Amino acid sequence: MGSTVPAIIPGALSGAWRYSREGLVQWRIAITLGLSGSVMAVVGALASDAVNGRLLMVLTAFMMLWAGGSVVWRLRHPRMAAPADAARSERDEPRPSGLLVGALGVIAGFTAGLLGVGGGIIVVPVLSGPLRLPMRQAVASAW
Repeated sequence: MGSTVPAIIPGALSGAWRYSREGLVQWRIAITLGLSGSVMAVVGALASDAVNGRLLMVLTAFMMLWAGGSVVWRLRHPRMAAPADAARSERDEPRPSGLLVGALGVIAGFTAGLLGVGGGIIVVPVLSGPLRLPMRQAVASAW
């Protein structure tokens, strides 16, 4: 059984470093999502043994449709999504509660572990949707 983790880590670290230098990473959100999501990804992976494989494939297809559709929708309806990066001041930065961010991390981590997908496919739409981060910050904070 192979793993793509060794190939992904250098790119994720260099991307996080670059985004951080540009001031795009929302560290409090990223760390809270990362910690709560990582723990629950293990729980989701263990739970996947108890779920029918065909059902997991169907759930994965729906999750991919949701993730892709939510990103496309936000691109087509920019006024309904988070404000543009340039138009934001530091005072306008989203400050969601740690409890909300942790709960979203738990859901995203469990779902990623259950379906065997990378967390970013779930976390980016969560960051740009309910947490209302601009897309660039959502991508930067989802590493």
